[in-house]
Amino acid sequence: MELKLGSLRERVAQDLRERLPPEDALASWLEALGAELADVLSELHAHEMDGVLQELAHAGSDALPVLRRLEERVPDKQMRKLVRRSLHRLKTRGIDVGESARGERHSVITPVAERAELGVVTPPDPQGRQALLLLVSVRGGTRIYEILLSDTQGVLHLVRFELRRREARSFIDRLQKEQQGRVLRAEGAAVRGLVRRAQAGRGGAATSGVDPQLLAELLAGESAPTPGERAREKLSAQAARLAQVQAEAILRRRMEAGVLAAWPFAGDAIEEAVRRLAELERSPLVLSAVQKGERVYQVLAAAAERILDEPTRQRVAQRLEEAAAGLLGGGDEEGAAAALRTAEIIRDACAPLEVGYLRMLLELSCGLTRQQQRQEDEGKLILPG
Repeated sequence: MELKLGSLRERVAQDLRERLPPEDALASWLEALGAELADVLSELHAHEMDGVLQELAHAGSDALPVLRRLEERVPDKQMRKLVRRSLHRLKTRGIDVGESARGERHSVITPVAERAELGVVTPPDPQGRQALLLLVSVRGGTRIYEILLSDTQGVLHLVRFELRRREARSFIDRLQKEQQGRVLRAEGAAVRGLVRRAQAGRGGAATSGVDPQLLAELLAGESAPTPGERAREKLSAQAARLAQVQAEAILRRRMEAGVLAAWPFAGDAIEEAVRRLAELERSPLVLSAVQKGERVYQVLAAAAERILDEPTRQRVAQRLEEAAAGLLGGGDEEGAAAALRTAEIIRDACAPLEVGYLRMLLELSCGLTRQQQRQEDEGKLILPG
C-alpha cells in the first residue's frame, strides 16, 4: 500500500500535494485531505484501486465522504463497482452509508467551471520561454492544450488535441518520468494565470501565428496564482531568513550544476559593453587592479542603466519565482527559497548592480557575446593556400 501511495504522490496536483504528510500512509492522507482524498485516488487505475478501497473500508465512517465522492467522480463502470463494494462493507458493519448515488448519475457532462483540470509547467528556459499543458476533462476523454509561452512575446504556439482519460494519464506519467523532475504539475487555472500574465506583458503586440479563437477558448476559464506565486506564498518566511550573499551563492551553485537556467541579455547595449571592455584590455595604460575594477564597473553600470529598467527587473524576478516553483517541486527547498529571496531583492534594489545576481547575468552576457564575436571573426578569416 505504501508503495502505491508513494508512486501516486507525484501524480497529485500541486495544491493537494503541498498538504500531504511526509509518510505514505492512507490514514495520514485521509486525515490531511478529508473528502478531497477522492480527487487523488481517482487518478488510480482499476487494478490499483481495489486494495486502496479495502483499506478505506477498514477506516470506517471517516472514509465515507471519500467513498461517496469517489462514487460520483470515477468515470469507469468497473471502478464504481469497486467503490460500491467498499460502501457495502461499511454498511455490513452497521454504518449508515445512505442511498446509492446510482440513480443520480443522469449525465457525465459537467459545467465547464466544475470540470477536473490539470496543468503541467516547465521552468523558464534561457530565453524565458515555458512549455505548458492544460488538461480539461470533457465527455469521453481529456482535452489537452499545448502551449509555448514567452514572457516577452506572449503565446508563441498553441494547439489542441484530445485523448482518452487513461491515455492522458499515461501521457502525463510518461512525460514526468522522461523529464525527471523538469516538469511540474499545477492547477489548471494556474496555466491560465501564466498565459494571461505573459499576454499582458507583451506590450499589446498581436500574437502572431496563433488562432485567436483557440486562445479565447483557452482563456475562457478562471485563472489562479501561478506556480511561482504559490511558491512565494509558501516559502516567504524561509526566504526572508536568507541574507543576500547567501541566497546568491546558492543560486550560483544551482546554475553551475545546470539545475537553474541563466537568462543572458543581448542587443546593442551588451555589444557596446563588450567593445569597451575589449578596449580596456588593449589599453596601453598601466592600471592597478583597483583602477581596472573601477573601469569595468563603470562599463557594466552603463550597460545596466540601459538594459535593466524596471520592467526587465520585474521580468527577471518573475522568472526566478517560476524557477523556484520547479526547484520546490523537485524537493529543493533551499534553492527555491534562494531564488525567491533574490527575486525580492531585485524588485527592491535602487541600483541594479547592487544585486550580485544581476551583475553575474551581465558579465555572463558579455562573455557569451564576446565568444560569439570571436567565432564570427574566425569564420571570416581567409586562410592561405
